Amino acid sequence: MNSELEYLINKRIEIKYNLDDGHIFIVGAFTPTIEKEILLVKCIKKLKEFNIPILLVSHLPISIEITKLVDYYIFDSKNELLTLNRYPEFNLNNLRWIQTDKYFIKNYVKFHHDYAALTLIKNGVILSKTLGKKKIHYFDYDCIIDTYQYSQTFLIDIDNYDVVFGFLFSMKIELAEEIFVNNVTTLENHFSQINWRFEDFLINNIKKYTNSYKVSDYIDNDKTINTEAAWLRAGINRNGEYFELYLCVNSDNLYLCLFSTSNNCTTPTSGLIYNNTTTSKNILLEIKYHNFNKFINLIPGNYDLINLGKYIINEKVEIKHMGIKVFDEVLNIESIDYEKISSVEFTEFKKKLI
Repeated sequence: MNSELEYLINKRIEIKYNLDDGHIFIVGAFTPTIEKEILLVKCIKKLKEFNIPILLVSHLPISIEITKLVDYYIFDSKNELLTLNRYPEFNLNNLRWIQTDKYFIKNYVKFHHDYAALTLIKNGVILSKTLGKKKIHYFDYDCIIDTYQYSQTFLIDIDNYDVVFGFLFSMKIELAEEIFVNNVTTLENHFSQINWRFEDFLINNIKKYTNSYKVSDYIDNDKTINTEAAWLRAGINRNGEYFELYLCVNSDNLYLCLFSTSNNCTTPTSGLIYNNTTTSKNILLEIKYHNFNKFINLIPGNYDLINLGKYIINEKVEIKHMGIKVFDEVLNIESIDYEKISSVEFTEFKKKLI
């Protein structure tokens, strides 16, 4: 077992809070790597400070050592993701793009996990009801909360509302049954709805069934909520720094797109929502791919497109920050197929926005 993971599993936890037995934590997990297992254990250890039962739900098998840390565990092997090849069936056009005066990058989301995540919550709600629980508190595995602030903004507020939501949510079991058990049916039904995105589905159904709700006052000061988010326009947390990156292809050449934000930045035009996560210092990245091995200095408020060389199938791109791996991807499909998913087009004139 990984030494850091073993240390975290065996680390003693001090119980700081005691609530009645009507509460339960539901933790949705997706942990295909050691790094993600470490995040899950950190999340569980934080939650154990409350002395509330923890129900772990996952579409991937979880190690025995980790399942011993929780009270209940549901493994659902049927992981229904909506993949790129089925987007036309539901008229979905999930394109992210960046435009500058020199290039135009198109990047399609490869899959949507919204329905898969909702089925995990549905499983958790059904068991929680069977156990006689009155209030559920949902977490993704990559949320490492400030327990004092959480107790003030979720565990206390839920006594006065049917639901408290933000990045996380707390909900009375009757409302959870209405939203998740009764409304999460099939993948086809889900993606045929207008409001199929997880956040839209949740908020619209909350407003459909109750007026007794509150947007949480929780403030993510330490940027430890949803640390493994697949995409945020202003960057996701990568070893303490916030930036975004992805690979793209043009004529059998592989490129790396990097961008960072700052308080005063002018970023490339993008089809994504900008938020206020910013940085004020340069980010030094080590990039390795085949014969390419260089350090790149990413400047706040700037963006770079780096030519990594010829696209070579089964080669790996690896990026480190301060010696810590923050990204890796194996090129496991042909370049022509990768270009259909993520491409860059070079131009000397400004294109019209799509």
